[in-house]
Amino acid sequence: MSDTTRTLSGCPPAGAGIPPSTGAPEPTTTPGLTAAAGLALMVGGFVGNLIFGASTLLAPSIAADLGIGTDGATLTVALFPLGFAVVLVLGGRLGDRYGRRLVYRLGLVGLVITSVAVALAPGAVTLLGARFLQGTAAGIMLPQVLSTIQHTAVDHARARWQAWYGAVIGAGTIVGMLLAGVLMLGGSPAGWRLMFWAIALLSGVALVLSVLVPETRSPHRRTSGLDGVGTVLLAVGLGGVLLALAVGRTRGWPWWIDAGLLASLLVLVVFGWWERRRPAEQALLPPAALAEPALATGLAMAVAFFAGYGAFLYVVTATLQARARLSGLASAGELVLFTLGFIVTAVLLPRLSGRWPRPRLLRTGAFAQAALLVAIAALWWSDPLPSPWLLQPLLTLLGAAQAFMYNPLLGTVMSAVPSRIAGLSSGLFSTGQQLGNSVGVTLFGLVFAGLGGAGAAASLPACLLVQAAVAVAFAAATGLLPVSSPAPIRRSMR
Repeated sequence: MSDTTRTLSGCPPAGAGIPPSTGAPEPTTTPGLTAAAGLALMVGGFVGNLIFGASTLLAPSIAADLGIGTDGATLTVALFPLGFAVVLVLGGRLGDRYGRRLVYRLGLVGLVITSVAVALAPGAVTLLGARFLQGTAAGIMLPQVLSTIQHTAVDHARARWQAWYGAVIGAGTIVGMLLAGVLMLGGSPAGWRLMFWAIALLSGVALVLSVLVPETRSPHRRTSGLDGVGTVLLAVGLGGVLLALAVGRTRGWPWWIDAGLLASLLVLVVFGWWERRRPAEQALLPPAALAEPALATGLAMAVAFFAGYGAFLYVVTATLQARARLSGLASAGELVLFTLGFIVTAVLLPRLSGRWPRPRLLRTGAFAQAALLVAIAALWWSDPLPSPWLLQPLLTLLGAAQAFMYNPLLGTVMSAVPSRIAGLSSGLFSTGQQLGNSVGVTLFGLVFAGLGGAGAAASLPACLLVQAAVAVAFAAATGLLPVSSPAPIRRSMR
């Protein structure tokens, strides 16, 4: 990851698309991000991803306990990322306008309340409503982590905290899967409720620690308003796409799912038309922001990266559970070294960022991932249940390769716009993450099922080979990223 702020040329003038500042110098190091404040932010990021990791393993137990069936289990999983995704951009902009620490704390309060509501849910309606609201609380909270880092840390410090954020993302997901698996071991119907009580407790800890986080906000907040129409259009359009992808895969794509998906895409088209008509300082998503080469290309690469990441976790765990008859906990345990490879590399990667530009790091990780996926596919093709002694070293290296892709990509997107609207970049990156995961699980799930699911020897290797091709395309896209430019973007937009 680069030690310096990404610089871009050809920035539009203030008022041409990205909201102008008040003319005052943009704060970057005051108030600074102390170690305690950074830790407080990491706890919030950890909690948000812990929920993602636990949800899939908990769904069958929740469905059995409440008697809500397969469709209910699907919605239990889908409604959290749905609520999360539809407010991410709004959450980022709210932090820019009203204060990132304030919005971070409000999101954590929401997580405490909604997690308790899920834990106490007596039936399906309460549970599903609470899960959606839990997702919106996390979606309001999480963008403030990255945007606060972007606004309060520079150079080496920013690279280090972004690296730790990447490590926390990986750790939260796998710890959520492992903890949920442990709670499910006894077969107690109350196990899933204990998980959500634990999430409420950890959210409360993050809320207490949040007093250490410095308050930051955009200097032009008084001259801009919130785009209510744009917010609704984006929520309806994006939410409809994600819900159709989640439900359609399990329901066999009936006509009404296809119609809903098409309608949602049309709503997103209307959203784009609406945003182009809005004054730059009032738009939820200023069109000129997406015209920035690093942001537009970086977001497309984020969707591709997370599509492969989400699909990989899905097809591997599905295969291990169906073919090897492993429990959810055991299948999650098979991915521990994969996650550790990601975490350790993410933490150490900033030491390379001063020597290698981001595109080079991204290409290195992408080509390494493609080669490792091909090797894993070949191993699985020759043996339906390959020995862990052969598989685990490859998975560990794969996790390391993905860190080479994730952290520089995060830095590229976050530094593509001025730090005064860092919430926008953070919200967009997280939205790309959710969209990529949903698209990847859906598309690769269809390939997996079409080849016979977990019972067919060719299904997993074929999916891995397709993912390797996506990694090669990811590497090719790095050529579209700017390496350097004369002046920082934030200066040219004052």
